[in-house]
Amino acid sequence: MFLGPPCLAGYVPFSLCLVMPSLYRLQQCLAITGTEATALLFIAGLLLSGLCVRYVQGQSVPYSAEHYAALDADFDARAAPLRAEASSSEQAAADSTREEAVPAETAPVVAASTSPRSRQSKPGPVRMNLNTASERLLQRLPGIGPALAGRIIAYRNQYGDFAQPGHLVRVKGIGPKTFEKLEPYLFVEETEGDQ
Repeated sequence: MFLGPPCLAGYVPFSLCLVMPSLYRLQQCLAITGTEATALLFIAGLLLSGLCVRYVQGQSVPYSAEHYAALDADFDARAAPLRAEASSSEQAAADSTREEAVPAETAPVVAASTSPRSRQSKPGPVRMNLNTASERLLQRLPGIGPALAGRIIAYRNQYGDFAQPGHLVRVKGIGPKTFEKLEPYLFVEETEGDQ
C-alpha cells in the first residue's frame, strides 16, 4: 500500500498537488471551514469561466455587410406577397370605413401606438352611428376588441337598434366607465327599417 502524497499515487493530478498547500494556507489565514472554502472556490471558478466566455465573445468577428444584404434581399422577396395582401385588405377596410363613418370634428382622435412592439397599429377612432357600424368599425373604438364588437352586433341583432347611445351599457362587458370613453364617438340615427 502506497502511503505517499496522493498526487504521486495517481489519485490527484500533479498540478493540483502544487496548488493544494497554497489553498490550505489561504483557508487557515481566512479562518474558514472546508465547506466554505469549497463554496469560495466554486464561485471563483464561475467568475473565471464567465470572464473567459466574455473574452471569447468579444473576439468573435461579426458577419460582413454582404451577408446581411443577402438576408435582406431574401426577406424582401418573401415579404412582398404579404405586403400586397395587407395593403389590399387595408384598402378594403378603408373603403368600408368611408361608407359608415362620420368624420370626428368633435371627437378627439387618439394617435396610433408608436411602440416598437406593435406590428400593426390600430386606426384611430371615428364618430359612428351605433346602429349601422360594422364589427370592424366598432373595433376602432377605444377599449373595444373583436369579442366586445361581436357582442354589440349580437345585441343589436337580437333586440333591434339602439334608441340612444347610453343603451350600450346593456351589452355585457360595457359598464359606465367604458361607456364614458366611448360616448364622444357614438351617435344614433334611425335606420331605413325603423322609419
